[in-house]
Amino acid sequence: YGILVDESVDPIFSFTPEGRYGYVNKAFADGVGRTLDQIIDRKIWDVVPKDEADKRFAALSEVFRTGEEKVIEVRVPRPDGDRFYITTITPIQDRQGKVHTAICSSKNITERKQMEEALRESEEKYRLLVESANEGIAIVQEGKIRYLNPRALEFLDFSQGEITGKDILDFVHPDDRERLA
Repeated sequence: YGILVDESVDPIFSFTPEGRYGYVNKAFADGVGRTLDQIIDRKIWDVVPKDEADKRFAALSEVFRTGEEKVIEVRVPRPDGDRFYITTITPIQDRQGKVHTAICSSKNITERKQMEEALRESEEKYRLLVESANEGIAIVQEGKIRYLNPRALEFLDFSQGEITGKDILDFVHPDDRERLA
């Protein structure tokens, strides 16, 4: 089992109640850009920046206090670009039910976060383009108006709230309704 954990591509590590690393695998060390000797038995604040350490320690403290597993998203700042992980913190209890160790396993979600950011940027560009267009632009789904850009609202003399959800055919000349439908 030790070999499986040591060689896992996913970071796996453990903490004491004080926030000291008890164990880290190679993937964890590589992820934070340090050697095993620079991590083991060090406090979390010695390994990651204070803001991230504080966030992680708060979640870790909750696991030690409640004895319940917790999942958090963390950021690992690196010179070659931030990495992002989903980390599951699992309490390990003794026979009396007291949590003495927390085992953590992480999944790298950096690629997903980068895609989300690219999508957000693309949506922002699209939004700016649509809202600043000189032409009226409408989004219509199943015959109902879902969105009109500012130029279309100005042309029709409506607010977004007044027109959203209305049937598009109500705003089309009767002679053109059949063709548009």
